[in-house]
Amino acid sequence: MNKKALHYLALLVFTPVIAHAEYPNMTEEQMRKMMEQAQKMQACVSQIDPAVMEKMAERGKALQAEISALCKSGDRDGAQERAMAYGKEMMNDESMQAMKKCGEEMAQAMPQMDFVKDYSDQKNHVCDSD
Repeated sequence: MNKKALHYLALLVFTPVIAHAEYPNMTEEQMRKMMEQAQKMQACVSQIDPAVMEKMAERGKALQAEISALCKSGDRDGAQERAMAYGKEMMNDESMQAMKKCGEEMAQAMPQMDFVKDYSDQKNHVCDSD
C-alpha cells in the first residue's frame, strides 16, 4: 500500500474518533454524514496529481524551516512577510484551489473548526505560533 493510500485510510479511520472526542454530542446520523463527506473528499483528492501534492508538502516544510530560522534570528518582520507572501501564493495555486474545492463539502459536514490561524492582524504573529 503506498504512502498516499495509507494517509487516506488513516483519515477515514481516525476521523470519527477525533470528531467524537472533539464533539461528544455528535449524533450517529451526524457522524455518518461526516464519514460520507470524508469519503467524497478522499475520492476528490485522489484526482490531484500525487507528485504535485508531494512537491507542495516539500515546499511547505522548506518554508517552515525558513520562517523558523528568520524568527530565531530576530527577523520577525521578515518571517511575517514571508509567511504572508507564501499564503497569497498558495491561494492562487491551481492544486491548492483543487484541494480547497475538495474540502468545501467536508467543511460543510463538520462542525465549525479553526484549522488556520489568521496572521493578518498584529495580535497574531507567525513567530508566536505553536
